[in-house]
Amino acid sequence: MTVLKMLEAACLAVNSPDKAKRAEAEVVLDHFKRSPTAVEDSMALLSPATPAVVLFYCVATIRESTLKRWALLTASQKAQPLDGMMQFLWAHYGDLPPFVSGSMLQTIVLLMKRGWLERSADEQLAVLRHIGSMMAENNGAADAGAETRRRLIAAKWIHAFVTEFSTG
Repeated sequence: MTVLKMLEAACLAVNSPDKAKRAEAEVVLDHFKRSPTAVEDSMALLSPATPAVVLFYCVATIRESTLKRWALLTASQKAQPLDGMMQFLWAHYGDLPPFVSGSMLQTIVLLMKRGWLERSADEQLAVLRHIGSMMAENNGAADAGAETRRRLIAAKWIHAFVTEFSTG
């Protein structure tokens, strides 16, 4: 059984009314999450072909594992999940169910906030400019529908950023 199929089965079984199935599923999911390569494995599963329930679990794993090990990670190791999720979300936002896209967006912004003070003032300014530029009119979109989707994603991104940074 592939890792993807194993995770999918466990994600579905964790809500089973059968206590034994739930317990077994929790062991599988916990083992995956505690793996030293949990973040890398989760990043590898970020694909439009991955079932939504597995994507959701992978995002949770990336968030928890990255934050747990934050002080031990290099700048590159901190940036990799953030950049990978940003690229995936930007490319596939419209194809994802809201519970996945929302969780991923929240995780991205949470990781940005966690590393904010580690960035130089120039890097912070570049992030803010990039966020602002996402709302700029016609960013190369060929049709009005694509432009509307791009601006909707940008607005949600800005909202998540402001919301997360306004909390303690």
